[in-house]
Amino acid sequence: SLYRKRVRFTFRDGVVKLDRSNFWAWDELEEIKVVIIY
Repeated sequence: SLYRKRVRFTFRDGVVKLDRSNFWAWDELEEIKVVIIY
């Protein structure tokens, strides 16, 4: 759920910040991308 909240805030700012905030976890990034797609 925390990642989904981050996706909402980062989505407003931009995908770049999302990558910067979660560049240390590519596996979690993939999950976030799935959430964005759905």
